[in-house]
Amino acid sequence: MSLTINTITTPVSTLVLSNTPREIYKSPHSQHVIRLGNGGAGPSGLLRALAEDYQDKVQDASTIEWYQNISPLTLRALRDGTLDIALTYERDQEDLAIAQGWAEGPTLIFNDHFVVVGPATNPAGLDVTDSPVEAFTKLASFAKRYPASPLFLSRNDNSATSLKERLIWKAIGVDLTSKNFPDWYLCDSVFPAAALLRADRQGLYTLTDHGTFAMLSKEMISTKLFSIGGDLLRNPCNALLRCRADAETRRFLEFLGKDGQQVVHHFGTNLYGRILYTPADILDLSYT
Repeated sequence: MSLTINTITTPVSTLVLSNTPREIYKSPHSQHVIRLGNGGAGPSGLLRALAEDYQDKVQDASTIEWYQNISPLTLRALRDGTLDIALTYERDQEDLAIAQGWAEGPTLIFNDHFVVVGPATNPAGLDVTDSPVEAFTKLASFAKRYPASPLFLSRNDNSATSLKERLIWKAIGVDLTSKNFPDWYLCDSVFPAAALLRADRQGLYTLTDHGTFAMLSKEMISTKLFSIGGDLLRNPCNALLRCRADAETRRFLEFLGKDGQQVVHHFGTNLYGRILYTPADILDLSYT
């Protein structure tokens, strides 16, 4: 299968629910449509690869529509019945959806992996051997010495990226829950590709996902990877199914959890020269 990726880097607010599919993976065999919601795995091409592999292997497979929203808005759309499957990253919110009776699951589909990146000039002195906590500690130390100097870009949107970033700051004693952010801490509530390109152009550190970093590696001017791997940076993606989903939607979900794991395992090697995600049973990312 030949896969062409149209990189989505236009700044779009993550704070507004989108009810328009970002991409449609058309099936020549069926008029049935499955509506799939996810924020970060679409731009890299993973969702397209999974949909097209399903359509190649399964008789009368459906058309798949991908709707791009951050996890809280994806779950809202699933609750409201405008999605059939939600691929999300916040287990507490997923558990609440199941407990309230409007979602089924979860099924772990793949593991995404965050990375700490920043300018090659590296004013804060990060090292490629740093753990995320060590990297953020160095950023906090630099910010204390130069509080008026822009240093870090946050998405600040309650996405999985934003929540993980705040978790690491909190672990080292930096409280960024207030709306009165310090001058060194910049915010832009856009999707990962647009945020990473802004950080690159402005020479800022940020937390992003490995797929976005790999996808934009040839477009970035000076951004370098400093921290990758380990459980703290793992970002598991679970599938939730809307209640009363039809048999075809359930068949696609079963494919994602079984045959689709091979697609996840190999995805990225042809396009980017490296794997981007790991399947459900591989928790860490070997970066090559």
